[in-house]
Amino acid sequence: MYALVQRLAEYAADAEHLPCRPVPREADVVLPDQLRVVSDDLVAADPPAGVLAEATAAVDEVRHTL
Repeated sequence: MYALVQRLAEYAADAEHLPCRPVPREADVVLPDQLRVVSDDLVAADPPAGVLAEATAAVDEVRHTL
């Protein structure tokens, strides 16, 4: 789940033309909140459709794994 959070944060940073930075690794109970935040950031960055498709596939992959 943390890898997914980091990946989505990187997609958002790329879409905003900002440097990618590591997402702080907090306790596992914080991961759902981090996922919501980086997902909102990604959507707000208005990335190209291809990036959203990659992000959606990454979310689906983790969802199926869980």
